[in-house]
Amino acid sequence: MRAEMAIDRMRGFHRQIRDLLAESLSAIELAERNTVTLAALRWRLVRLLREYQLFKHTEIFDPIIRGDRASRSADAGRLKAACEETGAAYNDHIRRWNLSGTGETSPDYAADARHMIRRVGEHLDREQLDIRRLLDGVERTRDG
Repeated sequence: MRAEMAIDRMRGFHRQIRDLLAESLSAIELAERNTVTLAALRWRLVRLLREYQLFKHTEIFDPIIRGDRASRSADAGRLKAACEETGAAYNDHIRRWNLSGTGETSPDYAADARHMIRRVGEHLDREQLDIRRLLDGVERTRDG
């Protein structure tokens, strides 16, 4: 994939994710939280984040990790690890609230959800800059 195309796809994913995060935050802030809506938003975000993660790993990180430039490879490895760490934190959030039995009605839910939304947003901010730097001077992320 051409590096410029990979960056465009990343931006598209970021827009979709940020829109869904904003929608989720709005739903969390309602005085009467709709548990069905919140659960649906969480699972939509799970699917979208997973699709984005697969894209990044397949099209950006893994090809560069296997590449012949050690410094760029190390940077891609660090970015992939940060991605996996944020993904694991979000999965923990999902498990915590889906298995708690109290879910969205717990007083701690809104604070935890706000924290997770902020964490994912901050990760996207850093990642966008880091991926642009990683791909600077790269014509293709992988052949084919």
